[in-house]
Amino acid sequence: MKLRNVLAAFAASAVAASAMAISAFAASVPEGCDASSGMFACLLSDDSNVPLFTDPALVATVTKVSVTVECRDRDFESAVASGTEWYGGGFGVNSNSTGWDSHEWSLQEGVKELQMLPTDTRYQYKITWDKGSPIFSTSDTYAQAWIQDWTSSATFTLVSYELLNADGVDIRTLATEPTEPAEPTEPAPAEPTEEPSVPTEESAEPTEEPDVFTEEPVDDTEESVDMTVEPVEPAESNEPTDTDTQTPAASTPATDSKGSPDTGVAGVAAAAGVAALAGVAVVVARKRK
Repeated sequence: MKLRNVLAAFAASAVAASAMAISAFAASVPEGCDASSGMFACLLSDDSNVPLFTDPALVATVTKVSVTVECRDRDFESAVASGTEWYGGGFGVNSNSTGWDSHEWSLQEGVKELQMLPTDTRYQYKITWDKGSPIFSTSDTYAQAWIQDWTSSATFTLVSYELLNADGVDIRTLATEPTEPAEPTEPAPAEPTEEPSVPTEESAEPTEEPDVFTEEPVDDTEESVDMTVEPVEPAESNEPTDTDTQTPAASTPATDSKGSPDTGVAGVAAAAGVAALAGVAVVVARKRK
């Protein structure tokens, strides 16, 4: 076999191995990231990805990116403790100005550019890339941050990330997205309030005044009553006339009789006295009421 053919076969094998590695690497991105690229933060976007920001100037202030992942595999935890087994992958950004900027990470100290370090929380690990200067440009129309696992022997889950400026402040706390001004609204007309009506002389209903009973003074003085009895003229007697003379009857001795009270002057006087007394009693009774 010619040397040229041997080299071509070796090159083809290398390409195939690289393709297999890339395929495995792409399938082992942390859960919660983009399945194809491992993107965990879309800062700016010119496609269907939803960006975190719309101001490139704010994105251009980022100088440090960190990501925290979780892995509960016991083998990985043992590898972290021993520091002898290799686990690693890629960590970086992608934008108009940076292109696909990749930085390798590893569990072992000093083996790769970046080291994955355990945090104070068990099963959680953190990777930080500090460029020391702005990572992105104000002219970028898209910007992303990503992480990948190249060993594909552990399962990672995205926990959190930070996009820090030179002051160590996460720019997500500084973002002020513009809001559309609210449309002016006309003030609603005030509802008419009913004033309490004051009754006028015409509309006021007449009030009935209570009847006041006053006692009229009673004259207790008694008027003198005239008790004088006028004489009653005697009734005409049937005396005998000259033309009509009769022989007087023989007189009989008078009997001892008081006479009838209904005849004679004495009877008339007594009746008149009784009537006068009755009248006085009526007058006196009326005066005392």
